[in-house]
Amino acid sequence: MRIGKWKSDRGRTSPFLLGAAIAAGLLALGAVIMAAFGAFDCLGMDKRSYPEGTTVNGVPIGGMTKAEARRALDGEISNFIENYSVTLRFGDGEDIVLAADELRVKTDADEVLEKAARGGSYELGCAFSDVSLKKCLERTAEKVVREPTSGKLKFDKSRFPAGARFSVDEGTDGAELDVAACMELIKRGEKEIDAPMRELKSGGAAESDLPCLIAAYETSFSGNGLNAENRVYNIKKAAELVNGSVVEPFSIISMNDKLGERTAENGWRDAPGITELGAGTEDQPGGGVCQVSTTVFNAALLADMGVIERQAHSRMVSYAAGGRDATIDTGSFDLVLKNRSDSELFIFVWADGNTCVCRCEIYGKPLKRSVSVVTECVETIPPSEDEYVLDETLGDYEIIEENPAVTGYRYNTYRVYYENGAETERVLVAESVYYMHPRRFRAGMKLFN
Repeated sequence: MRIGKWKSDRGRTSPFLLGAAIAAGLLALGAVIMAAFGAFDCLGMDKRSYPEGTTVNGVPIGGMTKAEARRALDGEISNFIENYSVTLRFGDGEDIVLAADELRVKTDADEVLEKAARGGSYELGCAFSDVSLKKCLERTAEKVVREPTSGKLKFDKSRFPAGARFSVDEGTDGAELDVAACMELIKRGEKEIDAPMRELKSGGAAESDLPCLIAAYETSFSGNGLNAENRVYNIKKAAELVNGSVVEPFSIISMNDKLGERTAENGWRDAPGITELGAGTEDQPGGGVCQVSTTVFNAALLADMGVIERQAHSRMVSYAAGGRDATIDTGSFDLVLKNRSDSELFIFVWADGNTCVCRCEIYGKPLKRSVSVVTECVETIPPSEDEYVLDETLGDYEIIEENPAVTGYRYNTYRVYYENGAETERVLVAESVYYMHPRRFRAGMKLFN
């Protein structure tokens, strides 16, 4: 009985058996090749030994298994990590040395031992966690960053400055460590590194940002008692205190805050001031400072500043038209103005004793519309009948005029806007009342009988 049929009836080999034989041969050949290249993981060669003459960092591992080789390299790995460091050089600055524990460095021993299966000599290298390395360099970057300094606007407060009033004190560029570039250099194995830096540009003011004159106004204190020595002294003192004021965008400036209390202790001199709702005048510390507040008020109107608080005098003053004065008083009346723009305003005030002129100039960004100020007398209030007051110190028929009759007025003050020379808007910004006063007399006893 035949168990198998090795040949066909014609005596030829079976195709099926021939294919099986060829496949078996190829498998055997593949096994031989893989064994020759030491494919540990594929064929369980962890228990096989490295080829003779194989070294890692000069340590012979030939004849050792992978586990034995790893133990043999423990000291070398520890020594490698212990002595590993990266030096960052910062030119004129101090070098910074980053130790292995800061960098959280490891070796590539596992990868090297895989390659060593082919035999030969190998050196240990570094392995890093990108997250740990980045954190280390970011901490270093915080220590070495050189912040840029912004350009600062400078201005000359003097009455007649030499050259331009404004200039820019240019800032300086800064620098910071380029963490990404530094990471790449370290991962490439560099240990002595000229630290890659990224420039930080300075910001702040530039020449193109220089403010321009947007409003100016003058009042005179010559004659009519306005140029009395103490009054002029107070005007100059007040001007100096306000001069050079910077009003931030959407912020306010208060004249009372700038000048402080007008007292003799604060260096103010006695000079005439209006009393009795305009009926009288008497010397008081700081007399005359209202001329400065009036000058600033008019310049502010032309500069399109907001008027938060303003009070007219109780009677008309000789240095300003009706509706264009602004009185201030310690603890009561104030002049408060607001910067309604999105850029700084610079207020300069001077009092020139030679020309007897008080001048205010306001600088900022150019106005979008031109501005003028118009006042309108809306009511005239005649004085009432004469008044007499008994004065027992006078002779029986003696009579002395205490004050002359004063006509009262009501004024409206408007800010007028123009575009291309045509009026586009008129806005009421202030109302003023100047009180009337009858003529008053002091009289002796007999005149009242």
